[in-house]
Amino acid sequence: MIRGMSNPLRFVFVLVLVVGLAGCGAGESGELAVGGKAPNFKAKNLAGESAGLKDFLGDGQFVLLNFWATWCSPCQAEIPTLNKVHERFGGKGLKVVSLSVEEREDTLRNYLAKTEIKYPVYLDPKGEIGAKYGLLAVPLNVIIDPDGKVVSLRRMAFEESLVQDVEALLKP
Repeated sequence: MIRGMSNPLRFVFVLVLVVGLAGCGAGESGELAVGGKAPNFKAKNLAGESAGLKDFLGDGQFVLLNFWATWCSPCQAEIPTLNKVHERFGGKGLKVVSLSVEEREDTLRNYLAKTEIKYPVYLDPKGEIGAKYGLLAVPLNVIIDPDGKVVSLRRMAFEESLVQDVEALLKP
């Protein structure tokens, strides 16, 4: 198939293939792994309030950090499950926090006006926080223990079956 293509067409084909395999996301600079220290960050919500990882871990809680985007179908599909996890475990040692990656405030505001998200949503408008976490594509779900160590790293939508992982982490 490539052999019969002209050089410019072959270049475009390879470029499209590479971009498609990489997914859509906010960079690829970080190398995050289970057992490693989660990078600290500061982000703002739509009300302009600033918070960071240290703030979320403050009460000895686990943090489920969800990187997502309004245009991402798998991200949209995981919202009901994340809402359930937030409601079920929110007062029991887990804080669900989402970071909307590379989105404009007005886009996010319009989306949230139509979609019920029960957990805090913060902005990562330039993808800088995502880059610290090695974000290649959304969704990315990272569970961080109270000491700031990554205990789960899932480069896929948060599915109902993964609720069991959360339950296991929170058992005394």
